[in-house]
Amino acid sequence: YYSNEAILDNYAVDRYKTILIDEAQDYKPEWQRIIRKNFLAEDGEMVLFADEKQNIYERAVDEEKRASIISGFGRWQRLSKSFRYKQDSPVLQLSVAFQKQFLSEKYIFDGDESYQQTAFLPGISLSTVGTWSAGRLLDVAELIVAIAKRECIHPNDITIVSSKEDLLREVDFAIR
Repeated sequence: YYSNEAILDNYAVDRYKTILIDEAQDYKPEWQRIIRKNFLAEDGEMVLFADEKQNIYERAVDEEKRASIISGFGRWQRLSKSFRYKQDSPVLQLSVAFQKQFLSEKYIFDGDESYQQTAFLPGISLSTVGTWSAGRLLDVAELIVAIAKRECIHPNDITIVSSKEDLLREVDFAIR
């Protein structure tokens, strides 16, 4: 339904001179086309920001392991410096360590000059639940909530990683 590119054909919608899409790697190509076709002004500009290392929905990547873009958007402009975290951020260091450990064969490492490795990550931990089965969904949700309460972790500071979109939805529903 949401990938139906003709869904808005019979509706008058406002158009915008500028559309910025963050996390574009999470968008299906047809979603990008729907937005461009229905919401972008004729002389407008649409800018996509994507990070293939955050491609948790397993969307297609090109031969250079970059997020695929639909035709008409031109070439990718590579941003090589992160402005989100300080250089000594434990979150940044953890994400780089995770990328090198688990994603190095799938994606090319950023080499971002703001990344600095360290073995000491205060206040950051990684928990794994082992082999997944649908019957353990509530157990996993309860474990996440228990760890968050025990460690006084705000829900916005918790990340659950899975390559299965439907699984993430089920866990999110169970936790809420």
